[in-house]
This record gives sequence, structure tokens and C-alpha cells, in this order.
Amino acid sequence: MPNYKLQYFNGRARAELTRYVFHAAGKDFEDTRYTFEEWPSVKPSTPFGQMPVLQVDGKTLAQSGAIARYLAREFGLAGKNSWEQGVIDQFVELAGDMFKDIAKCYFLEKDEEKKKELAKNMYEVICPKFCGFFQNALEQNGGNFMVGNELSLADLVVLDIFDTPMQYNKSIMDSFPKLKAHRERISSLPNLASYIENRKETFILMPSYKFEYFDGRARGELTRYVFHASGKEFEDSRYTFEQWPSVKPSTLFGQLPVLHVDGKKLGQSGAIARFLAREFGLAGKNSWEQGLVDQYMELAADMFKEVVKWFFEKDEEKKKECLKNLKEDVYPKYCGLFQNALEQNGGKYFVGNELTLADLAVLDIFDTPMHHTPNTMDSFPKLKAHRERIASMTNLASYIKKRKVTDI
Repeated sequence: MPNYKLQYFNGRARAELTRYVFHAAGKDFEDTRYTFEEWPSVKPSTPFGQMPVLQVDGKTLAQSGAIARYLAREFGLAGKNSWEQGVIDQFVELAGDMFKDIAKCYFLEKDEEKKKELAKNMYEVICPKFCGFFQNALEQNGGNFMVGNELSLADLVVLDIFDTPMQYNKSIMDSFPKLKAHRERISSLPNLASYIENRKETFILMPSYKFEYFDGRARGELTRYVFHASGKEFEDSRYTFEQWPSVKPSTLFGQLPVLHVDGKKLGQSGAIARFLAREFGLAGKNSWEQGLVDQYMELAADMFKEVVKWFFEKDEEKKKECLKNLKEDVYPKYCGLFQNALEQNGGKYFVGNELTLADLAVLDIFDTPMHHTPNTMDSFPKLKAHRERIASMTNLASYIKKRKVTDI
């Protein structure tokens, strides 16, 4: 049996059809998924500077359609004769036409207003149009399969092409009951059902993120650190206090920050940072590590309360007392707690053996102390070295260097 390796990004887009072929056929393969940060180092090894790429016993095949068709032929999913193969190609290319509209709507368009218009057109025009095409073809073939009398690549391509629209709007097939029944039947095939149930939910390729907060660090900077450390693009929307009254009614709980993910909203700074850390692989490798990350997140939050108390104190004498307490008691206390934890984990990272949200939370929580009192960590050399190392990571260093300096 040949050895198969599929290379693509960690999303569905142009690779999920091939994954469906493998799983429907019950064939083992190596599902190699790259981050966008890894892509530049992988790109030179691909035939045409793009993915997906299929490796078969050392031989390389590129182009998503060519890969899916090849595997379908190998696994008996390509039709029983030349005519059936032609009909299958017909549906593969029809799905390709629909994919262009899907990609434009969910991934390529960045303007939020235009994106809303495209989404409206997607559900009112594009989806009904293609649902009609595919249901008519299904009915003409007897209603069970798109081509012939057994599962083929055509059934899998119809399953695949509607994944993204159905993810956003599960009602799009309600007016097309036979197509909906076909989708339910194909997706419930044992091998496919198991894969679909266990796969990580992703959007077509990469979600669109918009982060709203004031033009300061405070409760927004940790999330910005997560984005930059992961090399993920996002819209960093910053409001002035003068703009806040007009923005407030649109927020979830009358406060910021708010994260928008393809039209969905998430509030609360900790919830946002943790969600993104899970999405970007910074939350810890298992439940225990996630618990440790949360532990340091909450410890940093305890320290933040003390910093906020000082920052918002209006009485000048009390403000001086608060600052004195921060410098003499609070900062040394938390520096000691964090340095001890760092040492117990080997001195390089707070959790496990790679960067996590915990490292970014500690970087973030000491930004204000280090801004106002640069010698805060002088008695804690290992913690200071950790801060310097994390802050010097390429994506973070670039952001920190260019960001606006604010008090908190």
C-alpha cells in the first residue's frame, strides 16, 4: 500500500475534499498542517509555490483538483466508466465556481460593510442558485447519489462545498430537502462521521478578527500580544474616550474589550485571550497545562488590581502612597512569585517547554511597572531575562518597537 502525505494549512478550503476522499475510502494518510508562520520555510519545497501538495512514496502531486481526482481513481470513487468520470468532473467544476464566491465572501473581502453585502448575496442568491443546480442533478440521478448508484467524488465535493455556508447559516438547505437529506446521509457514513465529529472546527481558511478597545494597554494588550506572537492578522480598533459613548451600545456588556470573529462577538478580556490562545496553540498542550496557564493568568490579574488602584486614584497624596506600596511591596512580591514559578519549570517558560499565554501574561502585567520604574526586576535576574527573551521574539519585538507609549 502506498504511503500518503497531504500538506496544507490548518483549515478546510482547498484540502478538505482530499481529506474526505481519504476518510471515505478508509485509507491511512499523514495529514500535515502548517501555520502561516511556517509557510515561508515550506514554500520552496512545493512544486508551484502553493498548497495542497500530495506526497506518494516520495513522488509529489500538486493542485487540489488533480489530487482529489487521482485519489478518487485509486480508491474506486471516480466513476465506473469514462462517462461517469466526465459527470463527476462536471460537478467538481460546478463546485469550483461556487467556491470562488465563498472565498470572496468569507476570506478575501476585508471591508466589513462589503463583507455584509457579500454575505447577504451568498444566502439570498448564491446558495439557492447552487442548491437548485445540485438538487436537480441529484433528482435526475434517482436521489441517492450524484453519479451512478454508489458513492463517488461528486458526492464528497457537494458535501465539502456547502460546509462553510452551512457553518454560518444552517438553514440554507431547508428549501431543498432532497439535497439536505443527501448531505445528512453522506456525512453520516461511518468513516466520514467519525472524522467530522473529531475534527477541529475551522472556517474556510482563516477567520477574520476585529479587536475593539481603548487606545491604551490595560485590558487589551494581552490579546494584542497573543495576535502578534502568533503572527495572526487582526483589525486593531482603538477608541478615544470621546468616542466611547457612541460605541458602548454596540458592545455585549457595555464595556471593552470586544473581539469580533467573522461577525460573532466575544467579551471579557480573559475569555478573549484564552479563546485566541486555544485557537493559536498557546493555551497549553493538555488540560493540566491549561490549568497552569490559567493559574498565572489569575495571579497576573491579582497584581493588575493593585496597579489599577494606583492609576485611578485621584487624591495626589493617596496616589503617592499607592505608588510607594507598589514599588516596595507589590512589585517585589509578584516578581518573587513569578520568578519562583519560572525556576520550578526550568527557567525558560512558565508552562511546558514552549511559549504559552502564561509567558505573555507575565510580559504584559509588568509593562506598566517597567515603564514607570525600569529597575523593578533588577533583583530578579531570571524573571528579567525571561521578559527580555519573550519581548525580543521577532513578531513581538516589531510590535513593541512601533506601538504608541501609554501610561497603562
